[in-house]
Amino acid sequence: MIKLLLDEMRQKQKLYKPCVKALLQAFLLQVARYEGNNGQNQEMDSEIADYGVVLKVLSYIENHYMENFTMKELAEMFHMSTANFRRKFHDCMHAAPIEYLTLVRIEKACELLETTEERVEEIAFKVGYHASATFIRNFKKLTGYSPLQWRKMVKQREDNLLQYNISILRGW
Repeated sequence: MIKLLLDEMRQKQKLYKPCVKALLQAFLLQVARYEGNNGQNQEMDSEIADYGVVLKVLSYIENHYMENFTMKELAEMFHMSTANFRRKFHDCMHAAPIEYLTLVRIEKACELLETTEERVEEIAFKVGYHASATFIRNFKKLTGYSPLQWRKMVKQREDNLLQYNISILRGW
């Protein structure tokens, strides 16, 4: 169930938020049932605690992606050593914390490129990059396009949809 929850959060497909809420509620109900068994399985207790911490980390990253923080600082916020933090995060997310942070930043940059006319340097700074070269390199690595190419591609797609003339009255 946790794997499904984390997959939904990583993939962010259409309507993922209600799906995540439903999975989280189901998970919490299972935890409540488990607690009714007097917590007889310590290994499961540990796994549940790990996933709980990772969910808190994901939430923190979603809300603070534009800030400059190290993985060591992040680990300390959640009362873990850096090595333990990275291991638990990777076990749950199948990615390093810095990879997830980069993914969130680039996703937010895509939204800004699509919805604003701000310069690439401004967007890079808004999503947490202090060097636009690093931002452009990471953007291209994840999307296959430079930020300007991506913006142009999105704009052309929108223009093509607007030019596609559909008449709902045809045939009446």
